[in-house]
Amino acid sequence: MSLSQGKSKHKDYTADSRAVCGIGLFSLGKEAFAVLFPTGGTCYLLVWEAVKTEETKEVYARIGVIGIVIENPEKGAQDVNKLLSRYSRIIKGRMGLPFTQQNIAVISLIVQGNTDDIGALTGSLGRLEGVTVKSALTSKSLPE
Repeated sequence: MSLSQGKSKHKDYTADSRAVCGIGLFSLGKEAFAVLFPTGGTCYLLVWEAVKTEETKEVYARIGVIGIVIENPEKGAQDVNKLLSRYSRIIKGRMGLPFTQQNIAVISLIVQGNTDDIGALTGSLGRLEGVTVKSALTSKSLPE
């Protein structure tokens, strides 16, 4: 259930009417609630009704690639690997290449997940010191 403000109704009582107006929240059972509040010489009664919504949403997954460059891998690789383990459910493939003479490591990932999870992974990686991240997602969405 969610509350629909689109179904709100208001009724106002002028200050010279005999209505008593004060701030209040009133339950109208499981299906609705009301808020009573004064402004100026007018008292407003707003009523929200509960509307049934679809309980389960189908989640769509995107396929993408993430490129990670780690400067000074001896220092930063452990933190990167911890994050990759945390998000292992969306990682479908991984390839890592050390460039020992240049003191960098490059990791490429193939991912499949929703944009929130992929964004959380790339954002977390990008906040690590000495780590650069780039990602590209396909425009096609697949059911997870």
